[in-house]
Amino acid sequence: MNSSRSIVKRGRGMRAIVSAVGLSLGGVMAGAGQLGQLSQTAAPGQPENVTAQAGPPAAPAAAPTLSPAAAEMWRTLPAADTPMRERQAAAARLLDLPDPAVGVALRGLLRTGSEGQAAQEGGSAPGLSGGQAGLPASVTGLLRAVASRASAPAWLAEPLAELRRSAGDRPAPAVLAALASVRTREAFEAVLEATANGSDQAASPDQVEARERRRAAAFDALERLTGRSEIASTSAAWEEWFGPLRFAPEAAWTAALAEGLAERADAVSATLNSTVTRLVDSLRRGYLDTPEGQRPARLVSLLGDEMTQVRTLGLELVERDLATARPLGDAVVNAVIPLLRDDEPAVRARAAGVLGRVAPMTAARPVAEALSAEQQPGAAAALLAAAVRWPEAAMTPAVVTWLRVPGPTRQAAEKLANRLLALPETSTEQAKQLRAALAATPS
Repeated sequence: MNSSRSIVKRGRGMRAIVSAVGLSLGGVMAGAGQLGQLSQTAAPGQPENVTAQAGPPAAPAAAPTLSPAAAEMWRTLPAADTPMRERQAAAARLLDLPDPAVGVALRGLLRTGSEGQAAQEGGSAPGLSGGQAGLPASVTGLLRAVASRASAPAWLAEPLAELRRSAGDRPAPAVLAALASVRTREAFEAVLEATANGSDQAASPDQVEARERRRAAAFDALERLTGRSEIASTSAAWEEWFGPLRFAPEAAWTAALAEGLAERADAVSATLNSTVTRLVDSLRRGYLDTPEGQRPARLVSLLGDEMTQVRTLGLELVERDLATARPLGDAVVNAVIPLLRDDEPAVRARAAGVLGRVAPMTAARPVAEALSAEQQPGAAAALLAAAVRWPEAAMTPAVVTWLRVPGPTRQAAEKLANRLLALPETSTEQAKQLRAALAATPS
């Protein structure tokens, strides 16, 4: 099935909610394990696709010998004409490599950033520079790659903590976002340290603003790292939570993370479900208020929506129109046919049910093809029932397969098998297979 139709993979609004969780529990239980690359988008508040300011390209800090593939990615990081998205992608691929030399090289790159050597690459990345606290664009690309991961390697905690302390307040949000992906106590303490208020009475307004941005980013990072949204945004509150875990066994720290992130995931899921329910109810009311002549276009839009729940609503409304003897029109029927290949079995089953009732000739071939590919019993039962409208001998293998499955699927297959046996074009061998399957008693 086409995975691009699933709500999680295609629903943009729902992706945004789910990504707020920022962690799979498998990544927590694996400790420092990498969970694979997530989104390659910029962190919130950062430019989406920026290029380093003009200047002579220079390699990052001297790296150990890398494999040819890693070396090519490595050269992409500091090139002055490389868009930030490409830097981030290169850094993400480097993080995925099991080569220990890559880890050494990336540590060195972060330490280069902590030494404030942005000028080697023609300046800092836009949006992150600020006086002497600018970061090289290559470091920025790496930070974004780390921040976009569900769980980053534990060895990143030390160089990221060093970078956070030395780079100043302006680049701090980017560094803290990366630290939030490192689910270790060392990373937590580095982030907690960044919540300090500071007491420089001579600070300029710009410095005060940068400090407050750093503190806000630190509290956001603590919440993402632990999943704990109920803790107040004060250093004391987080110190109190962390106190019993500071010197506890590693298993206790992992369990605390797992609990917090599971609760966060449950809360996000509940919010998501509530939001989707309200959306579907609103769309249903909107359709019922739509003038008769405009309803077909509205149905076509619902049936082609990215969200499973909205497509399901479209089928529900189609069924309602059929129940009241309203004609669907070719545009609506043609919008139902692709749903025979939907990711969700329930959607495929309802689509087959609608087409079986309407019986348009344009659905004959799609129903036959969907039946031959179907593997889920509920959807297969609906397709078998619909296929009775357009029986053809080529359906024999699928019918024989489903005759071996007890329950509603076999009942639907029996009806279609009898139709196939009555067809002149059904061969002797096909008829033999059908009769043998009909005679057999499924276990």
